[in-house]
Amino acid sequence: MQFRESNLETDIFQKKTRILTAELAAVVNDKDEPSELPEGTQTLSLDVQQDEELAAVVNDEDEPSELPEGTQTLSLDVKQGKVPTGKKSNHKYKSYISACGDICTLIIVTAAFVITQALDNASDYWIAYWTNHISQRTNFTLYNEFSTTSTTQWNSISDNQEQKYWTDDFDWWDDEGMVDNRVAFNVYCVLIVTHALILTIRNVLHFRICMNASRNLHNSMVANLLQATMRFFQTNPSGRILSQFSKDIGTMDKKLPKAILGALHIFIVILGIIVMIGIVNPPTIIPLVVIGGLFYMIRLYYLRTARNIKRLESLAKTPVLSHVSSTLNGLTTIRSRGKSVGEMLLDQFNRHQDNQTSASYLIIAANIAFRFILELILCGLTTFVCFSFIVMGKDHVQDGDVGLAISQCLTLAELIQFGIKQSAMVTSQLPAVKRILQYTNLPKERTYKTDKPLLDSWPSDGSLVFRDVSMRCVRNKSPVLKHLNVKIKPGWKVGIVGKTGAGKSSLISALFRLTGDGLEGEIILDEIDTKSIGLHELRSRISIIPQKPILFSASLRYNLDPFGQYSDAELWDSLREVELGDAVRSLDLRVTGGGANFSVGQRQLICLARAILKNNRLLVLHEATANMDHGSDGLIQNIIKRRFADHTVLTVTRQPHNVMDSDRVMVMRGGRIVEFDHPYLLLQNPNGHFSRLLQQTGKEMTEKLTGIAESAYRTSPEFREDSADIIVCNSETVITKL
Repeated sequence: MQFRESNLETDIFQKKTRILTAELAAVVNDKDEPSELPEGTQTLSLDVQQDEELAAVVNDEDEPSELPEGTQTLSLDVKQGKVPTGKKSNHKYKSYISACGDICTLIIVTAAFVITQALDNASDYWIAYWTNHISQRTNFTLYNEFSTTSTTQWNSISDNQEQKYWTDDFDWWDDEGMVDNRVAFNVYCVLIVTHALILTIRNVLHFRICMNASRNLHNSMVANLLQATMRFFQTNPSGRILSQFSKDIGTMDKKLPKAILGALHIFIVILGIIVMIGIVNPPTIIPLVVIGGLFYMIRLYYLRTARNIKRLESLAKTPVLSHVSSTLNGLTTIRSRGKSVGEMLLDQFNRHQDNQTSASYLIIAANIAFRFILELILCGLTTFVCFSFIVMGKDHVQDGDVGLAISQCLTLAELIQFGIKQSAMVTSQLPAVKRILQYTNLPKERTYKTDKPLLDSWPSDGSLVFRDVSMRCVRNKSPVLKHLNVKIKPGWKVGIVGKTGAGKSSLISALFRLTGDGLEGEIILDEIDTKSIGLHELRSRISIIPQKPILFSASLRYNLDPFGQYSDAELWDSLREVELGDAVRSLDLRVTGGGANFSVGQRQLICLARAILKNNRLLVLHEATANMDHGSDGLIQNIIKRRFADHTVLTVTRQPHNVMDSDRVMVMRGGRIVEFDHPYLLLQNPNGHFSRLLQQTGKEMTEKLTGIAESAYRTSPEFREDSADIIVCNSETVITKL
């Protein structure tokens, strides 16, 4: 970056000591004490985040977000401490169920849930039925001790009890007409074993369909993300995207299936208990219906309250973490300011911690109040059931039925609390599914491949033509490129310069078609409009060396040739071309941390070796040497001049010395091409944009770079052609020109 004198020599800093660090010597040549920091010196930057930049978590409502071209995706940003609100949507439930599999599988799983609960209720009812027979047998035995007409009395008792299953030849019954204990025990064991077997099958099927849903949503998410527009990646931080593939996918894989299974199981059990109570005590159905509606209203109120409290706790927790992180990052700066700054930061941390603790206590208090209300209502239900049996009288009530109803009521009291907790857990984890679903419907780029494949040698020349090219990054926004018209001949070395925001990077984005439908006009590469071919076919035929070198955490061979298209000999030749043959011992050398075991210059040279392997006729240098010293910069420039002498090279740079020997320089301003010619010819106009840009480097550097441009111009074929035309036309002009 170039600095103006007025940026430093202002009245504000005129009498203050100023320390300026820069790579360009021209920037500090006229300073009082220019110096160079030793290699390895580290600098500290303290970035204090604002409290209003918080994120809300654990909510199942629609979260405001912004995506290009009218498509929405997830946004976790909560500006100025506002808590997001919205209406619940059932779309996530339907989408998750549809991702589980076909309808037949869902029907089988549903039937397994119903059969499992039916067997559970049947075992409980059989215990009550068995208990009733034991009670009747006991009463009959006691009666026989005081009666001489036991047979007549027993027939009377049998008639009063309305034994429907009396058969003399049925082995299930004993001589007294009661169910045999051994038979009852065997029936109960069969019910329990069958219940356990069906329960196991149900759980296996449930987790299998949940695994299918997770796999299907993950694959759809990956497929959509790989084809998403660049605008999506520019507006969504990489951390947010990684969170979808780590935290949200982990939640959908591990926590959500267990929560859904628990919630469905408890729901089915509660329905079974209600049916059982209704069978043994029909008047209880009315209060059960009333209590069910009351529970539903209480659940909605509790979930809404708990959700808002959880958001409040999340908003209060983020400042604590941000404050600790900022304090640790800026510890050196804090200590340099004295004790008062440390005490101030400690007071701030205490206030943040108090707010977070208060919100956490509200969560605990809400849970206790909710459980107390549920237990109070369920105690009333149990009391009603007990008194209803008293009112019905002993003649109309059997002992086993009373025990069954009361035990079911007590079980219901525990299950409802746990069931509401499980349903709340499912509700709190479903936003992860919603965020994943949003990533399965992203704005996509156009077709990657066309039906008519291109020749392997395309582009063979590297000619490039822009015809009335305009580009918008966001719909309904002003264009960043405006009516560009330029023709670049094969083999030209073109430098693209301009201030920040001039449109240099946007021009490269248009060349690679990274903006989708926001591009207008024609970009013709070797007589073929780039819109008529697939994106994969286009981008694979253009080489680029970005400002930040991109290396994968894999072997060096994979970084040079990820698709295995070249031999080891060709890989070694490319490394020798960039003078890395001696620095690398093996192609299997592991590249760690995105290239952390290589210097910045070496990483850039590896990217250059990758471009040499591809050998495309069009090469783009996007500020490739902006973060490098002059030695490494010169090495890369020399390699490019030697290896890509007959290739078309577009160099986007902020350093004019890299383009002074180019065939053409394109000066951009406000998204337009304001100048396009040989750098020496552009410098003939002292008031031109390129001349003013060069003057910012200082007088000495300007003269040096002007000499380089003049030397390059006089050795160019264009100068010789112009000279020949001038000799033919006018000899006096030749003398004046030369």
